[in-house]
Amino acid sequence: MSQAKQAAGSRASAVDAHGIDRNILSCYQRLESSIIRENGLVAVERLKVANMTRSAKGTEDEPGSQVAQKARLNRGILSQNW
Repeated sequence: MSQAKQAAGSRASAVDAHGIDRNILSCYQRLESSIIRENGLVAVERLKVANMTRSAKGTEDEPGSQVAQKARLNRGILSQNW
């Protein structure tokens, strides 16, 4: 294999300092740019996932209600990688 092909291969599979593939990072940057261009205001909310997925089972003295429904909601939140 030529040196040029080796260099091209290493550039193509290059990973930045945070471990993100450059191609994926580029895709995210294009998506961010289009969202910013199309909207006048972009707000970001810092969600407290640990608080949102807290158990609903309650205590022995005061048992929780709709525990199964809350468990399904928690699985949905956690599966979305918020």
